[in-house]
Amino acid sequence: MGRRHDRVNVLVAVIVAVAAVALIFFAFKALGDKSRKKTVSSPSADASADAIEGPVITLGHKKYTYSDDITNFLIIGTDHSGSYTTKAKGRNYQGEMADFLLIISVNDTKGTYTLLPIDRDTLTEVDMMTTDGKSYASATEQICTAHWYGGNEKQSCRNTVKAVSRFLGNLPIKGYYSIGMDSIKAINHSVDGVTVTVKGDFSTIDPSLKEGATIHLTDDQAFHYVHERMYMPDDNTNSARMERQQGYLDGFIKAAKAQMKKKPSFANDLYRKLEDLSVTNMNGHQISYLINTFAMKDMTGTLHIDGSYKEGKILDDKEKHGMFTADKSSIYDCLNEMLGLEDK
Repeated sequence: MGRRHDRVNVLVAVIVAVAAVALIFFAFKALGDKSRKKTVSSPSADASADAIEGPVITLGHKKYTYSDDITNFLIIGTDHSGSYTTKAKGRNYQGEMADFLLIISVNDTKGTYTLLPIDRDTLTEVDMMTTDGKSYASATEQICTAHWYGGNEKQSCRNTVKAVSRFLGNLPIKGYYSIGMDSIKAINHSVDGVTVTVKGDFSTIDPSLKEGATIHLTDDQAFHYVHERMYMPDDNTNSARMERQQGYLDGFIKAAKAQMKKKPSFANDLYRKLEDLSVTNMNGHQISYLINTFAMKDMTGTLHIDGSYKEGKILDDKEKHGMFTADKSSIYDCLNEMLGLEDK
């Protein structure tokens, strides 16, 4: 069953899965605080050619609809397994794994927004694409692999949007915003480092991260701390990594607030610096809409899709990978709470 977590008073604190993406919202929130008198209106239905439209949610053999004015966005945090940084060297483009997936569902009827994270190991139908962006087959894979396919960044993002939408009963997703996990180094540097109490055994990855020690993280240490999962004793699921990321965010928020006191434009400046590291189909109106959403609307909470984990061989690399099977009733519960589903 879907569970609603307690509200937090800082937007970034609830986005616990990746610090790079969280900072975008910290910046949005800071910008929005300066824009509270602006009118918040939902983006037009044809604002983006990349958007997936449709008011009907299909779960199994049942169809649902909803009557509230709701706009959904997808935030994507990618790892560094692909070739974003090697295109200039003449190599063919290769997408990356989507390690972080977050739905932001904005309800203009009620004046609220809800967050729904998607586990990157979720098993679902994923389209396999050629380099020209055409789908040639589909298979049940981890949802993170959707971003691996395609001939450029936007094709990879669109395939990810499609996989997430399909997993959630063809949920209409208006826009996406994607940023690389390695941006954490720039983010950490922007606040002169973050202090954390180390959780987890990093001895095989970075011996300087001693479990239980309180450390002021360098940029490289920060990346390892929030990103690493493989080769750690607790890498069977994402839960341990997400706990570390939340601890990092707690420290980051304190450091960012201190920077904001020194320089009120801190969040805005850093958001602008990250623009070159991001990929999006959202136009200026949609970005403004999100900024004002965080400033003027109430957050209802963060929902959680329950399910079960196991390890198995699902990719062509013949290695064992974590696989998350979502509970169908929990998917319905989360969508019902987020959208207010009605039988169609």
